[in-house]
Amino acid sequence: MTLPLAHGIAQREDLPIPLALFVFGALVVLVVSFVALAVLWREPRLEQDR
Repeated sequence: MTLPLAHGIAQREDLPIPLALFVFGALVVLVVSFVALAVLWREPRLEQDR
């Protein structure tokens, strides 16, 4: 019996874009998301009133 090749069992190791571009894009997304959280979430919303 053979293993099914679905769900990423036999995946490719190369990217369709250069690695530097992938890393740069990931860093941009990470920085933008944290900046957006810092700007848009000014007051604590998860604390309970005492």
